[in-house]
Amino acid sequence: MRRHHASPSKDMVRRRLFESPKKTRLFPSQDKGPTLVKSLIAFAITLLVGVHLYLFRSLLVSSTTTTPNDNRRILENDGATIRKPMKQEQWPPRDLQPLAPLKQKDLEQYTIRMNTWRRPEQLLVSVAHHSSCDGVAQIQIVWCDKENEPPPELYNYSKVVIERHEQNTLNERFRILSPAPTLGILSIDDDALRPCEALDDGFFKWTRHPDRMIGFDARVHVENEDGSWKYGYMSTMEKSNSYSLSLTRYCFVHKDYMDMYMNVLPASILDNIADHFNCEDIAMSFMISSFTKGKPSLLADLWAIKSMVKLYVEEKISGGKSHKALRDECVNTFAEMMGLKDGPNQLQAQPYLHKKDTLFECGDVPDTGTLHPKTEREKELDELKTNWHNAGGQAMTKAVKGLMSKTGLVAYQKGLIQKSDKWKERFQSDVDTSASK
Repeated sequence: MRRHHASPSKDMVRRRLFESPKKTRLFPSQDKGPTLVKSLIAFAITLLVGVHLYLFRSLLVSSTTTTPNDNRRILENDGATIRKPMKQEQWPPRDLQPLAPLKQKDLEQYTIRMNTWRRPEQLLVSVAHHSSCDGVAQIQIVWCDKENEPPPELYNYSKVVIERHEQNTLNERFRILSPAPTLGILSIDDDALRPCEALDDGFFKWTRHPDRMIGFDARVHVENEDGSWKYGYMSTMEKSNSYSLSLTRYCFVHKDYMDMYMNVLPASILDNIADHFNCEDIAMSFMISSFTKGKPSLLADLWAIKSMVKLYVEEKISGGKSHKALRDECVNTFAEMMGLKDGPNQLQAQPYLHKKDTLFECGDVPDTGTLHPKTEREKELDELKTNWHNAGGQAMTKAVKGLMSKTGLVAYQKGLIQKSDKWKERFQSDVDTSASK
């Protein structure tokens, strides 16, 4: 879920995004031919000024990293750990702690973090559906709107926790204020639904590969002739049959990665995401890849990916004129900063589909992963998928569509499924009127 605001022009994007400060000379060149004494004096002055400058910068860094108002640099749910500035050559950080190991509850349930912004109807439909899934332990609503109160109906759901954030940026979706009851986090926007069975498909894959992101919306980077990278939409990914990143509007990640996002990512990345309301998904996907030797996210089964029920919204960030230019710039710059363009962590694009006639495995093929006994819900899902496989493609497609119809029934009745008859009754006159202006 992204906030809508006026978009800068493409030229402004190129000038403003990731601008490097101009280098200045600290000392003017000296005239040639001074005496030896004058040269020694000049050298001593230069050395003295350099020492003072170094001390000044050290004090400046210390003051900027410990101020209580700099909330970006503080992990609020972990004892106010302060993040120190990180030089580009230090990426990935050498002192990262291993991911916390999964406990039994982490194998059975997950926590949803739902990003939302002034779409109360879509929010309530999404909460009603996702709270019905057995795998959901808690739904954390990321509320960044200081001018409006959350819908009171949210308090009717025992699984719902409302997080009130001080800042309104897309980084906040990864800043956990309420202790998550599980290590598995399903990050979603408020305008997308999937059947509970599809969520379980991604979740159980994550429990065996908790160091990887499990995505439902894959995308790809594209390399230009000059070596720069740009963002490839779904159409580009499908045409090339390759992917290298996933969107965070629907994905499973380890909770520790969210803490790392807020604590470890360079401040320039967080600042640009906050300034432009864009690219937090690219940053998270690239960060995890940089920690896993350039591997892209893993993907849920194709049937689970295709089972999305999209809720109608009137304004979209992707409709802005500068959206593509911003994402191109993010892909190129983030990849450079995280060492994904070359070296041991070079980002590895993988085939998206292995077979054209399958609705099951797609994306990178992982190793066996963590071995642990299957839960009862996982066994039930395996049995369902086996029955689908034995029944054949058409029967499986019909079954998945049935799950989607059940998932989107309330949304359909409210006219929130675009181009449906209920939607046309509710919105078509408004759409026709705006198109005629």
